Amino acid sequence: MDALVTRTERGLVAVSEEDENKLAKIPLGKVVKIAFGSQRNLLHHRKYFKLIQAAWDYQPQTVRDFYKDKEIFRKTIELACGHCDVIYDISNERFVEIPRSISFESMSQEDFSELYNKVIRLIVEKFLVHLNPEDLANFFEILDGN
Repeated sequence: MDALVTRTERGLVAVSEEDENKLAKIPLGKVVKIAFGSQRNLLHHRKYFKLIQAAWDYQPQTVRDFYKDKEIFRKTIELACGHCDVIYDISNERFVEIPRSISFESMSQEDFSELYNKVIRLIVEKFLVHLNPEDLANFFEILDGN
């Protein structure tokens, strides 16, 4: 069972009602193990997917046809940014790269921020070169929610 808590003067306090319900299931006096770790920034995670969506939306149809769907587009970008593992493909007898997970459990906020910065740089340098300055400004306004 995982629950988010914050340290207060009263001790550890659940962050949400859902987390409170989880903690309430632990019997009083029971010893439990807590794994310490910082929580990833959910808003930053959502902004990442907004970035991918906006970049996808700004692609000409030829690019969209080439990548087939937004998930393949996203994974291609992540591979190009080095967020991958190398595995051996027995069928084709060669090493291939596969994208790593970006789940909350698999990355720290620091690593996610680093990936986000690499992705935004790659998108601007490789996938938005066809935009004029005004359209590029509009792209960044979308990311900022304006």
